Amino acid sequence: MLCLRSSRILVQRSALPLVANSCFRREFHCSQLVQNETQKKTEVNKDTSDGSSPSHPASSVLAGTILKNLNIKAGGIDPVAKEDHEYPEWLWTLLDAPASDTSAALSRSRKNAIRTSNFLKKK
Repeated sequence: MLCLRSSRILVQRSALPLVANSCFRREFHCSQLVQNETQKKTEVNKDTSDGSSPSHPASSVLAGTILKNLNIKAGGIDPVAKEDHEYPEWLWTLLDAPASDTSAALSRSRKNAIRTSNFLKKK
């Protein structure tokens, strides 16, 4: 989160043009999104072109292991670990870092630019 109150003290008149130029710099262009998408598609095609499924990390426990203290139901039994191929493919992507070009990241950067420009207008 951007704290504008403390930055108000730090901004001096000599540094004002530098800050103003950086606020309105265009950080994203749709051609970048197209390039990123095509790169991702070619990487996925390279990974799956050898005939194997996309790789995922190996399980940390063996199949058939009782996973203690993971029961979510009162009076239920603890779950038992399965083979890796028995789990859905989307499960292996849950811990991946989210893409930085998502709409949430773009809206966050737009909000920060608006806050900064509003701060500079108050001066």
